[in-house]
Amino acid sequence: MGRMRRRRSSKVVAAAAAVSLAFSFWNGNLLPAALAGDTLPIIGQGEIGSNQPVEHGYRAQDFLNWNPAADPFAEYLRARIPLQPRIDAYRATQANPKLNPKTSLFNLAGDYGNSFFESFAYNDNFSNYLFNFWQYTDYYGSWHGMATSSVPKELYDPTADWTQRKFEFGILNFPNPAYTNAAHKNGVMSLGCIFLPREGQYHKDWVYKTADGKMPMADKLIEAAKYYGFDGYFLNQETDITKEEIPVFQEFTKYIRDHGLYIQWYDSVINTTGEVQYQREFNSKNSTFVYDPKLGQVSDSIFIDYPWNKTKIQHSVSLAKSLGVDPLTTLYAGVEAGGDRFGNMRNDLRNTLDAEGNTTTGIAMLGAEFVFNGLDEDLGTSSPDQNNRAKPQYQAQVFKRERKWWSGPNEDPTHTGRTQTNGSYWDGVAHYITERSVINSTFFTNFNTGHGTTYFSKGKVSNEHEWSNMTIQDLLPTWQWWMDSTGSHKLKADFDYGMAYEGGSSLAVSGILDGTNDLRLYKTDIPVQTDSKLSLTYKTGKANQATHMKVGLIFKDAPDQIEYLEIGKSKTAGWDTEVLDISAYTGRDIAAIGLNFDSDIPIVNYQIHIGELKVLQQDVKELPAPEGFKIDQALDTGEMYVSWKLDDYSKVKKYNLYAKLSNGSTVFLGGTYDDVFYVKSLYGETGKVKLMLKAVGADGREGAAAETSYDFSKEARKIHVTSVESYLHAGNLKVSWERPSANVEKLRLEVFLTHKPSDVVYSSEVEASAGKAELAVPLVDGSDYSLKITSVDKHSKASTGIYHTGKLTDVVPPEPYSGDYHFGEGRDTRPLKLDTPVAYDWWHLYTYADGAVRMGKIETDTADFPYKVRGKSQLMDIETGKNSMDYKFKDRTMLTLYLEDYAGNLSDPSSHVVLFNPDAQLTPSDVPDPILLKAIEAQAGVTLKEIVNYQGKVDLSGLPITNLKGLELLKSASEIDLSRTNITTIPEGIFDGALLKKLDISHCERLATIEAAFTGTVNPLVINIEGDYALISVDLSKSSVEKVMSSSPEQYAALRTVDLSNAGLDFTKGTPEQVWVDGLITAGAQVKLDGQKPKPYIRGTSGNVSVPAAIGEYDLIGNLKVQSARGTDYFLLKNASFLASGFDVEDEIRSLGIQADIRNPNGVPVGLIDLAIPGSYQVVFRSLAEGIEVGNITVTVQAASSLEEAKNVKQRSS
Repeated sequence: MGRMRRRRSSKVVAAAAAVSLAFSFWNGNLLPAALAGDTLPIIGQGEIGSNQPVEHGYRAQDFLNWNPAADPFAEYLRARIPLQPRIDAYRATQANPKLNPKTSLFNLAGDYGNSFFESFAYNDNFSNYLFNFWQYTDYYGSWHGMATSSVPKELYDPTADWTQRKFEFGILNFPNPAYTNAAHKNGVMSLGCIFLPREGQYHKDWVYKTADGKMPMADKLIEAAKYYGFDGYFLNQETDITKEEIPVFQEFTKYIRDHGLYIQWYDSVINTTGEVQYQREFNSKNSTFVYDPKLGQVSDSIFIDYPWNKTKIQHSVSLAKSLGVDPLTTLYAGVEAGGDRFGNMRNDLRNTLDAEGNTTTGIAMLGAEFVFNGLDEDLGTSSPDQNNRAKPQYQAQVFKRERKWWSGPNEDPTHTGRTQTNGSYWDGVAHYITERSVINSTFFTNFNTGHGTTYFSKGKVSNEHEWSNMTIQDLLPTWQWWMDSTGSHKLKADFDYGMAYEGGSSLAVSGILDGTNDLRLYKTDIPVQTDSKLSLTYKTGKANQATHMKVGLIFKDAPDQIEYLEIGKSKTAGWDTEVLDISAYTGRDIAAIGLNFDSDIPIVNYQIHIGELKVLQQDVKELPAPEGFKIDQALDTGEMYVSWKLDDYSKVKKYNLYAKLSNGSTVFLGGTYDDVFYVKSLYGETGKVKLMLKAVGADGREGAAAETSYDFSKEARKIHVTSVESYLHAGNLKVSWERPSANVEKLRLEVFLTHKPSDVVYSSEVEASAGKAELAVPLVDGSDYSLKITSVDKHSKASTGIYHTGKLTDVVPPEPYSGDYHFGEGRDTRPLKLDTPVAYDWWHLYTYADGAVRMGKIETDTADFPYKVRGKSQLMDIETGKNSMDYKFKDRTMLTLYLEDYAGNLSDPSSHVVLFNPDAQLTPSDVPDPILLKAIEAQAGVTLKEIVNYQGKVDLSGLPITNLKGLELLKSASEIDLSRTNITTIPEGIFDGALLKKLDISHCERLATIEAAFTGTVNPLVINIEGDYALISVDLSKSSVEKVMSSSPEQYAALRTVDLSNAGLDFTKGTPEQVWVDGLITAGAQVKLDGQKPKPYIRGTSGNVSVPAAIGEYDLIGNLKVQSARGTDYFLLKNASFLASGFDVEDEIRSLGIQADIRNPNGVPVGLIDLAIPGSYQVVFRSLAEGIEVGNITVTVQAASSLEEAKNVKQRSS
């Protein structure tokens, strides 16, 4: 192993673009598995903004300390719309009145695009998946993996096969907040997902109790759900648990449920052994994870694994009823939507039906977003580069596929059931589940599905760019599409994305009108009052044209009768609004709303657009302007963060944000129901922009605008920031800019740490005309930062300020591995099991056994790697076989672990000795030499555990020891003194991987051979061989030796071979090691000394330095001593022939993260010592990587010695 330390040679770089395809079969077609519902990048418009809020996954080690102040973008990723109550079921208006409305449905599916790294709440692209069928859903569960927050996006290669995803996914992911908002708007609960297995992460880190009976992770899950605004969790536990953990799991889910969250359990582990055994039914082996006779209700429901059958369903229902739980809301028969699609389903929902044709259980679907994500492979796309699902022209196919899945093969919820030509094995969700609704009072809809190719406001284009935003999706028609027709041709209804009144789409009705057509739209339960009105906004395209359209109302007291309200003729060629007084129906309840189309004369090309439908219960007052509207940050990328005071959802349904640009145009920036909003683009604005925020009430009307403005022309431009690479300025930032105007005299620079709850600000004020400055930031840990630059004019008036974001340099190593070690069963060798590393940003885990690196496979790769990869490698069973290091550990092996982070920094080592029988005592077979045995027991202990963990000095000097067998047990000893003993050989491997720092084997008159005994020693090591004149061969290679104490080389006359290669030695001319080996070589010995990696040491400096006045800055580097272990100036080692290939001296120095904190004679922090300004400068040297002070000096710049010299200095400095 040699000496390992921080290194920067393995930074994350962008993945290669090579395509590696594996193939799988679907429906008989050969298709690329890389596409199988996997995330694919956005094409063209819509690439994620530099500072756009995105979600991420969570692992236990980070989530345990979760708090929203430290969670990236937390405040922008909350769902704020409360769960809306649904109206009571009413069979008479159901598309299929025979269906039981109690049957519930759980939709476990992805969101917009299932992005691993870029899961946004809203974005500026159209081609995303926006779910349109909430009316059949009772529970929505988030189903797609997301990388944890520390994973660099560069690790993701979208063209590679899914098996090559070499990064970490979180066990936990939260539902998309926009999807949760839409779900709540429709009365649907939204669930997060806890998913196992995830490589290198384990259930025991989530599900456990502390000694005082608390469940920390359960508390965090409850806290996070309440903060982010969702309703519970789907628990996908597909890894074995122990029998002892079963009751803990029950308590865990019950505890969360008792705190008001919904829990659905997956049919996986069994309650007798804890093993994963899919039952495919609800039976005695899994029922107690839902209902336990002693604990009561433990979870709310169970997702039954897919290959169930009629008999299993019958048994499941029978057991549920015997336990007193409702099978329609507790048992969910699983449907593998994403895998089976419209093809040959692995199960048949007809096997859940009773004699009346109703399901006897609820239904759970996995992957119904395949209608979008599976488009490419279903079309036979041969390459992920095509990515047709990201193209607008392919979205019509997505919409049609979705309707076929939910409304049935005929795209009509009244005409469901499988057909040979359209989904031969799928009946449609509407065949089994009744439609639901939340409409019970005033409501409005613009038939806005939540995305568009443009955005329309009041019928006019308000933003010509694409967009997607599920939060502002309207309540969509309950039935898509239910059209009753008496004509020979039935009109068609659909969403039209080319024309809209408000949002991105309208309802278009078109076709041959040759009879009566009744279009059912919304299921409602609206009591008509004396002031009730109905408003309809439509467009025919011509003025004074007959609409041939009526509003149709169905009342609960006469469900078979439709009351028609005439619309009449259009008034304009544009959008017309007709307000209908419906107070004549006061006291009656509207059960359904629809539209009627009729003509006495056939119309071949009939077409009309509906842009808005409202039912108004009373006169709603115009809303006032929102309070507290302000710009929180304007960024140099053109992005913005804004905020305001949130009003109650009963009053405000959403907020619309507009910008009036300096060119006079007004554009829609986005909508939300929240108190914050991220603005992705202001379309290249360089001048003054006015922002306007309007609240939208329950009647769909916008209120008065709150306004604020921002002037880009008054702020610094062309901001460029880089990290300083000089040795004494680690953490410093070089900032350059273009001055906004001559009126700006100064710039105030302030650096804040992003996503870290801290009040610390690093600031400086500089001359604006300078165009550049250096700002000291005493951190080198890769933190995200925000730099605010504020312009200050000659009257001290400050601008609003502009922000720039970036990442600090990272030279701080990760925390050393601190987990527990576990060992499996075996006689001579045993598999090793490791806990997940706690370190936040670790990437690779290096495993050494007695100093030798353990090579092994990484899952699907064929090559060997010297490390485990976070998120890809298995840590629980490091043993021979797949996913292993191909090594089983022997008893008494020294195990050493290093963590490497994404920046290439290497942690300090963590060492542990493998002991099969730690309490066993030493025996003569362990240590044959009785004198050595007695000495070890006297100084280190009598049990193996005591001996291998002994960290002090072992003094064996002068003892007549001849056999060193057993000395290898002292693996943790810091110093061993074997001087003046009778040993003849230091045997091979005896100190391999040891923590030894000093070994004295001096004056051993019989010592002839030092074999390769130090491979992979961990700490810098000093070996004393003075007076060992009988030596013939010395091998100190592949070790951490940095000093060899020796006698004069001529005294080693018998020494013929010396291997000092691949260690940490300094052979600079004049060092003791150089003098010694040169003498040996002269005497004819064969010496190897290449491959050295000497460690840099910072030698503390203090005192006073006096320098004369001059022009320029004083170079501090000479005052900080960075040396090798032998005192050589470390800078002078550069290009030394004895160094290892690729060993970078400058990089080693930079990795120390040294920063000089300089205070000028007035005590003000400055970036340099100006030799033109006399006085005493105080300098403190700090190693930011180590977090310690390493020196301090006072530099006194002398005053000029004469008046003439002073004038010259002053003149030249100006």
